Amino acid sequence: MSRAKDIKLETIIRRKIEFIKTSEMYSDEEMINYKSGELKAYDMIMLEINRQDEKNFEEKLFNVFKDIQIYFEQENKEKLSQNELEELVGYNNTIVYVLSLLNPIYEFKMCSDNMDLDC
Repeated sequence: MSRAKDIKLETIIRRKIEFIKTSEMYSDEEMINYKSGELKAYDMIMLEINRQDEKNFEEKLFNVFKDIQIYFEQENKEKLSQNELEELVGYNNTIVYVLSLLNPIYEFKMCSDNMDLDC
């Protein structure tokens, strides 16, 4: 067994993926779509996690987050089916979760106007 100090972000994410895949929490239709979004986000994250340094990885996730916010605007939101919206929410929440693991500021301080963390 590893020492706690040796646990990597990749290990935490793999455990989260395994939980999502095996949990009974995702049995109703809404949660199935949410689960699909989460797993798609984790697939992307796992591809990027070993390709980039921490700064570029964080920037990539933050830019994905900003792109997703466009779909949550009212005019775009109406174009999405309920299933697509639920999946997008799962994808978005996964990105925010991983960003908050990297830096807790992402959980508490997302400036809505320009998405600039220095504001």
